[in-house]
This record gives sequence, structure tokens and C-alpha cells, in this order.
Amino acid sequence: MDLFWFLAGLAVGALAVRWWQGREQSGRLEEVQASWERKCAHLEDELRRADAQHEETKERLREAEFRIQELEARLAQLHPSRPSTATAEAGSDRAPEGEELERIKGIGPRLALKLKQAGILGLEDLARLDPDEAARLDDQLGLRGRLLRERWVEQARALLGG
Repeated sequence: MDLFWFLAGLAVGALAVRWWQGREQSGRLEEVQASWERKCAHLEDELRRADAQHEETKERLREAEFRIQELEARLAQLHPSRPSTATAEAGSDRAPEGEELERIKGIGPRLALKLKQAGILGLEDLARLDPDEAARLDDQLGLRGRLLRERWVEQARALLGG
């Protein structure tokens, strides 16, 4: 009979230990979950702040673009003979500076801007390049032979009808 009570006590003790361990693990799980919830809440706050800053930046950009249009209109009033940089002259089929470069296969807005910064403002400038100048421009812009490989000078000449 003593053996029975010994084994019963051992079983109850083992169950108590298991219950205690489960309770302890549950507490740790709740701590980890709470920690992750705090981190997620912090990241959501950061995301909301970033979205708000993005919206502010977009609004400032819209205001700046509007101001540029106002200034261009004022400039056109002061110097009526000077064409606007934002639009082509009335009656002209020529695209705004830089945009006509995008008619060349392989030139997008970024490359058109790089070309403009390098002094190539339109198809005429590109068409005038001799092979040495084209190679120098290719090196200057870091195009790794793309200007020559995609035959931009020839494309510009063809678009100009020459």
C-alpha cells in the first residue's frame, strides 16, 4: 500500500511540474507576443509618418510646378519672342527640349535629362556628333558603348530627315 501512495504522489508531483512549466511557457509566449505587437505598432506609426511626409512632399512639388508655370507665364509676358520651355511654340510640331530625344529608341526621360545636362538639347545636337564626339559623350555618360551600339546619332539624323 505504501508503494501505491508513493506512486500516486509521484504522479501528482509530475502533473504539478507539467502544469507549472506550461504556465511558465504560456507567460513567455505572451511576453513575446506583446513585444511583437509593440514593434508592429511602432512600425505602423512610422509608416503613417512616412506617408504623411510623402503627401507633404507631393503637395510641395505641385506647388513648385504651379509656381514654375506662373514664372514661365510671367517670363513670356516680359520676353514674348522667347519660346516657353514647357511647351512648343504655337504652330510648331517640335517637342519640348529633351522630350524629342525620347523619340530615339533606347532614350527615356532619365537619359534625355543626362544628355541635356551634357549639352545635347535636341535631335539636331545629337545628329551633329561625329564618331569621336559620340564616343566621348558615351564615355562621359557611362553608357558603355550604348550610344554607338544603338546608333543614336543615325536615328537622330533619320528623324530629322537627313
